[in-house]
Amino acid sequence: MVDTAIVGQSGQLELAALGVNNSLFTFAFVVFNFLAVATTPLISSSIASNNKQQAGQVINQALFLAVGLGIMVTAGLIFNSAAALTLMGLDPADTELMGMATDYLNIRATAATASLLMTVCQGAFRGVQDTKTPLYITLATNVVHLGLSYYFIYGVEMGVSGAGLSTTIAEWMAVGAYLYVGRQRCQELDMWPLPALPGPLKAWDQYLPFVQAGGAILMRTTVLLGTKTLAAAVAARLGPASIGAHQASVFVF
Repeated sequence: MVDTAIVGQSGQLELAALGVNNSLFTFAFVVFNFLAVATTPLISSSIASNNKQQAGQVINQALFLAVGLGIMVTAGLIFNSAAALTLMGLDPADTELMGMATDYLNIRATAATASLLMTVCQGAFRGVQDTKTPLYITLATNVVHLGLSYYFIYGVEMGVSGAGLSTTIAEWMAVGAYLYVGRQRCQELDMWPLPALPGPLKAWDQYLPFVQAGGAILMRTTVLLGTKTLAAAVAARLGPASIGAHQASVFVF
């Protein structure tokens, strides 16, 4: 919403470039929210049974899985940026709009790992019955994001690329805060240091609980976000004004 409000003042093309990318990134990132959904009950049940080593192992595995998936998402988006934006409805012949959208995508994609790590950390904090920390970090991140967005978009005149950079920096700062506070919480709960990661032969058995717990959520999220992403792609094919209006209306309603 912060980027939409600020970028919307820059012009129709900028808002259109942001709108297409927001729909794409929402699908690419939020579809992995099963990481949080699976992490929370696995940690809480481990702590309830007084198996703190298992709770620490769940956290470590979830973080490792988030890093791996984040790297793959980043690589996939950057190396297939033109194809992804074309699939989302942008006309390659519109070089100005395509250029803005590509610049934003390449910057924003570097926050894929950060986004998934935040998802895992939020689930982990809920698993130890701490909902205040994610709230405080989210509020602080939004304030930082607002300041950075205004500075990069208007202060140094980076335009829509500045919106991508501000979001990326804010999310990585949030990850740093989560990991710092999370380590302290693990020490308080006698779960530090976290157990070592399993070897390749045991990896599947270790990650099977995440697959089982998150499978249904993944399917539901994919269908739900797929519908919204399709709506954005249709709006993009109607022109910059349509996708810009769609972007604004999505955050209003």
